[in-house]
Amino acid sequence: MHRIPHGRLTEQKKGSLPPKPNRRVALLGAPLLTESTIWVMDFPNNSFGFILADRGYDVWLTNVRGSSFGKHHTNLSVYDIKFWQYTFIDIGAKDLSAQIDYALKVTGREQVYYAGMSQGGASLYALLAKRPEYNRKLRAMAGLGTFRRSCHINIWWLNSASTLENYLGRLSIIEVMPKISMLDRACDIADKLCLWYTRTFLYTDIKYLNTTRFPVYMNHFPSGTSKMNLLYYSQIMQEDQCTTHWNEVREYDFDRATVTGRWTRARYNSVVHRPPTTVPDTISSVVKPRGRGSGRFLWGVFGDAKKLNPEMYNGQTEPPILDPQNIHVPIKLYWSEGDRYAPPAEQTLLKRELRSIVAEYRITDPAWGHYSFSSSPYNASVFIDVADFFDDCSRGAEYCTFRPF
Repeated sequence: MHRIPHGRLTEQKKGSLPPKPNRRVALLGAPLLTESTIWVMDFPNNSFGFILADRGYDVWLTNVRGSSFGKHHTNLSVYDIKFWQYTFIDIGAKDLSAQIDYALKVTGREQVYYAGMSQGGASLYALLAKRPEYNRKLRAMAGLGTFRRSCHINIWWLNSASTLENYLGRLSIIEVMPKISMLDRACDIADKLCLWYTRTFLYTDIKYLNTTRFPVYMNHFPSGTSKMNLLYYSQIMQEDQCTTHWNEVREYDFDRATVTGRWTRARYNSVVHRPPTTVPDTISSVVKPRGRGSGRFLWGVFGDAKKLNPEMYNGQTEPPILDPQNIHVPIKLYWSEGDRYAPPAEQTLLKRELRSIVAEYRITDPAWGHYSFSSSPYNASVFIDVADFFDDCSRGAEYCTFRPF
C-alpha cells in the first residue's frame, strides 16, 4: 500500500509532527490491470487520493497481488505457479482484509471508509460475503462502476465468456498483461494510436479524456494480473449469471478451468483427440461455449476429469455461493449509462441483491465510460461527492445508518 497521511490544506507542515491520530481512514481499491497510482495520476484537484487527503482523511492506496507493486511474497516468487493461483475473490478475502487490519492497527481507528472502482469494489463484495465480520470494520463504501458478475458486459472483443476461456485457456502462461515499459513513450510519440486504443478497448470517449496525460496513464497501465483471475471473469460472464442464477454468484470453479500447476485430465467434449506425449504444467478443462460465434475448443487431454472442487471446498462439488445477504456496510453506487464494463443492467442487479445500498450517483451522459471514473478531467465532481458521502456517514446521517446486525 501507499499512504497519504494528510493533505496540503491541514495544519501539518513539512518537518512537523506526524498527522493527528484521529483522522478518518480511507482505503481506495483500484480496477483490474491497474495499481495504486491510478488515484494520484492527475493534478491534485482532480485526483481522488489528494482530494480525500485535503478533506482530512488518512488515505491508503491499496495494491493487489500480481500488479507491479504486488510481486513480493514471504515464501513464493513470481516464477512459482502457486504465486499466480488467485482470483479477485482471494484479493478480497485475503489481501484486502489484511490491508484493512494493517491500516486500523497503524492508525488506531476502529473503522475505515472504502472506495473501490470496478474490481476494487468487487473484491470488497467478495470479502464481506465470505467474511461478514469485516462489516464492522467498515463505516461506508463508495462503489464506482462496481459489479459482482460480468454477464452484462457489452464489449465487442468480449461478447462471450468463451472468448476468454477458449483462447486464454489454451496459452501456457500464468501472468497476463504485465507492465510494458515502452507503452508510455509510444503514447508520447503517437498520441493518436493511444486515443484509438482507449476508444476501442477501454470505451472511453475523448470528451472525458485528458489526452495530455496519456504518457502518464500508460506508464502505469496495464499492471498485470493472473490467468486464473481472468478465467474467473469468464465464469461470471456466463448467461445464467444474469438469468436463472443471477443471485448465485459463486467462487472459482476448479472443475471448469483447472489452473493448479499439476496434471489433471480434462473433461471429454464432443470431439476425441489423442493425449499429448508430454504433460503440460497447466491445463484447463473443456468448456461449453457461451454466446454467438464462440466456437468449440479443446484445451487439454481428454477422458474423465478428476473433480477438484471437493478438494478445494471441503467436499462441496459446487463452488460456494458468495451470499449477498452477508454484506451490511452502507453503500453508495456510482454508475454511468455509458459504462460497458459495469453497465446499468448490472447496477440493477446489485440494487436487487444488496440490501445496504443507501444512495446512488447516476451519470446519464453515454460518453462517460468505465474508465472515465479514473481518467476524466472532470472527475473532481464525483470524488467530492464521495467525500461528502463519507462525511455524512461520519456525522451519523440518517440515510447512512443501515446496520442489520
